[in-house]
Amino acid sequence: MIAPPPESIREALIESVPIVIGRVDEAGLVREIEGSIPRSGALDQLIPGQTNLLELLPDEADRIEAALHQGYADLFIQTADEKGPAHFELRVIFDQRRGQGAYFLIHDVTDTRELHIALLNCTDREQTRIGQDLHDTLGQELTGVSYRLHAIRETAPPAFAKELDVLQEQISGCLERSRDIAFKLSPQIDGPEIAAAFDRLCRHFKEAFEVDCVFTSDLATPISDSDVAFNLFRIAQEACTNALRHGGARHIRIHLVTGPENRIEISDDGTGIDPARRTDIPGMGVPTMKFRAEAIGGSLRLLTGASGGTIVRCRFANRHSLEAQPPISEKPCETCS
Repeated sequence: MIAPPPESIREALIESVPIVIGRVDEAGLVREIEGSIPRSGALDQLIPGQTNLLELLPDEADRIEAALHQGYADLFIQTADEKGPAHFELRVIFDQRRGQGAYFLIHDVTDTRELHIALLNCTDREQTRIGQDLHDTLGQELTGVSYRLHAIRETAPPAFAKELDVLQEQISGCLERSRDIAFKLSPQIDGPEIAAAFDRLCRHFKEAFEVDCVFTSDLATPISDSDVAFNLFRIAQEACTNALRHGGARHIRIHLVTGPENRIEISDDGTGIDPARRTDIPGMGVPTMKFRAEAIGGSLRLLTGASGGTIVRCRFANRHSLEAQPPISEKPCETCS
């Protein structure tokens, strides 16, 4: 066992590093706390003997309570102030020595999150460039070949007509696939066109995978921010792909709601998620979906449906909408980290 650091070293670390450490009892009540972090929002309310983590973070109460009973929770919390959004990692670890309660650590990870989001934006820009090039070069060339073939077909001898028709059909198929790939790489979604983009996404999954994919919406306020629309589309695209590749789903529903509450939910009838496992599995794309949610001022959770399957729920801030939006209360969850 590693010996604890000398008191002077511990104090120096707490004073110099933006972290908070403490202990809660079996009921979630804060008993001890040391350290401080800037821009902590609701976390400023941590007062020994008064603050209860279960009440302070109700959306994460189930995971915190699990940690209080010989468990472990690794959560992410988002707050905001006049400087913008801030991100924190909250770890709750069962107190093995006392046999009850837990230790907790809160660490500011805002810089790391912003770096991840910046990297994601770079990837999006590169994909957009490739998609536009595909549309502007290959797509146009295939269109030109199709027109020329059609002209040849009009004057060709009857003996060649059947072969020319087959070539025409093949070129038309290649053109449609190139347009589809270009759309997936560079959807170019404006807020008012988001419903049409989701309808096209569902049509793609229906045709490519023979799966029942349906989009519905209840848009009390418009989505006028193209960045919000783009990231919502990417989240839905990734969630649908996961439902097919990892869950074997045959029915997928995408539901978008705006107004007093802004959220998008992608539900499926696949094999579902194992709550005992973390979902940061290579290829699952959960961290990417989570970063996209954070980039639009929101949060993302993975839930198990009432009748099985998986629900990907993203709450977001509908920027530039006609009505003021309430603050987002739901925080990112352990399964999405």
